[in-house]
Amino acid sequence: MAGSRAVRLRLVIPGLPWPGADRETVHAQARAPTLARWLARGERRRETWTSTSTCLMRALGGDGGTESGHAAISLLGEGLDPGTLHWLRADPVAFHVGRTGLALAAPRLADLTLAEAQALAETVREHCGTAMPRLELAHPQRWYLGLPAAPAIETIDPEAAAGRDVALGMPRGEQRARWLAFVNEVQMLWHDHPVTRDREARGALPVASLWLHAAADALPNPPPVPWRRS
Repeated sequence: MAGSRAVRLRLVIPGLPWPGADRETVHAQARAPTLARWLARGERRRETWTSTSTCLMRALGGDGGTESGHAAISLLGEGLDPGTLHWLRADPVAFHVGRTGLALAAPRLADLTLAEAQALAETVREHCGTAMPRLELAHPQRWYLGLPAAPAIETIDPEAAAGRDVALGMPRGEQRARWLAFVNEVQMLWHDHPVTRDREARGALPVASLWLHAAADALPNPPPVPWRRS
């Protein structure tokens, strides 16, 4: 078409290579014609990341470290304005019994409904009252805390912490005690919550806590590359 322009697309496919020893057989039998066309026409590059979020931060010009402060950019990708606040991801998670204690289950509670998430969030808001930071539910699985100042903590992305002892992924740093107290309060509030009882009754994993991660400074400028969360 006259006047049309080529569009460069960066496609990120986490975990594409089959992890088992039968990788070559599985890949040979797989049928993905659209993916095959993309791979044939584009450039392939394999990189190692600790999580999808660190990959996205690297694509946006960050260093893609172990825990990238992407909360404000992620919120912008949700279609919400970060404003001048400092943002912290606070995602609902489940625990399971691991070898040495409680371990973080898969980082996403895919079956958590919007109604359940709103009910859990409202309980937290009511308990904390005016001391509660701004709490945004952009998606049932993706929550955000807006703070007047950057939290002085170090955190771990839930994708990198999945399957590991929960205690190893708790916030560290100067304000560790404050944020551990907040997480513990949330756990107590949700322990016998109606949403918890209902999920347990139908065999679903209960929402055990909030996982804090991706603390970010205020967003001074829009990121160089627009993107949206799915």
